Amino acid sequence: MNPSQYKENFMKPYGFTNLENVITSKYYEPVTPLQFNERLYDMAQSHSIDMSASDDCFTFENCNGTSFYDRIDDWKCDENTQEHIYKTSTSNNGLKAINRLVCRSSSKCLNDDAPDVGDFRDRIMGKDINYSGTGIVYNQTLSTWFYTMDFTLTSCTPQNDLASGDKSIISASHTFKYGDLNSTSSSSSPFYQQPQQQQLPITFIANYFNSSNSLDGLYLYVISKNSNLKVMLNKLYSSDNGKSSNGVYSITLNENSYRSCDYYYFQAITISGKIQRYPTKGFLKIVDYKQSCDGAWSETSTTFSPSLPSLPQSHFYNFFPNFINNLESNKEVEINNDKSINHNYYITSNTTFLNISTFLIIILISFILLLI
Repeated sequence: MNPSQYKENFMKPYGFTNLENVITSKYYEPVTPLQFNERLYDMAQSHSIDMSASDDCFTFENCNGTSFYDRIDDWKCDENTQEHIYKTSTSNNGLKAINRLVCRSSSKCLNDDAPDVGDFRDRIMGKDINYSGTGIVYNQTLSTWFYTMDFTLTSCTPQNDLASGDKSIISASHTFKYGDLNSTSSSSSPFYQQPQQQQLPITFIANYFNSSNSLDGLYLYVISKNSNLKVMLNKLYSSDNGKSSNGVYSITLNENSYRSCDYYYFQAITISGKIQRYPTKGFLKIVDYKQSCDGAWSETSTTFSPSLPSLPQSHFYNFFPNFINNLESNKEVEINNDKSINHNYYITSNTTFLNISTFLIIILISFILLLI
């Protein structure tokens, strides 16, 4: 929705450079958010499962040799179906994955007009793409995550929650950002930290987009075993320089403000009193490195209470807490650890560039695309 603000808030703090030449207004105008689509998620997850089941399969074709066109025939929404696949053995952090794909380098990002920049920027900023779905699967033997991202112009069916009302909250989730508790890479890299047996500050992010309804407030509700909380999210940046409520909202809680597997949801209240809930049914869960929550969504919460007190200010951090140090001192990392491929329905290009299988990261990837 706002490329310059995305770079400022989600790329610059992590040492990416040359950002003044990345997703520039010369080549990319702001676009409306992509919307998650369940059919595209199923399509993407199916291919990630297929690739992860083999020791050497990283291709648009099925691992049994079925062509890309035949593979997507029963899934695709329209003839403009596009796909991007990505694998990494360094981290399952969704924010890092998207930034690597945007940057196309380990730290100094390629210019928009660079010949090897690839199709990813064109795809996520394209006006002919409205819907997306991402599937991620982890192969424990290979210690590798396999990503498949599918994109289309028109909506697929079935979309199970079409009748559930307003979709002004396009997407929302939580992240530990680059303080990735799943990481096992060298602690000398600023992009990774060794697994820790304690919690990190947690950031919740929501994307709001509605052409007619201005927000009175966007709230986070966390439902814990022993206590509940309610807090208003802050507006991180707008999609239109503050002319409307459209934009990205966030709040960061400290490590003492939540427990693994706590339930949570978001609620937007407009000035006219209209209410939208996200998710529209059920509850999300705070999934962390232990992955012990039996999924990142639940239809019901047995701990729900109508009493949701607000947290004191001491529970909050600024959006980017300074728990990752020396970002500028170690930039040449991850060389040749990640590989990605772009695919249009009619055109294929392959690029190797420098540099879990959980519903949480799938949600995270989807809404990070929306942030841009």
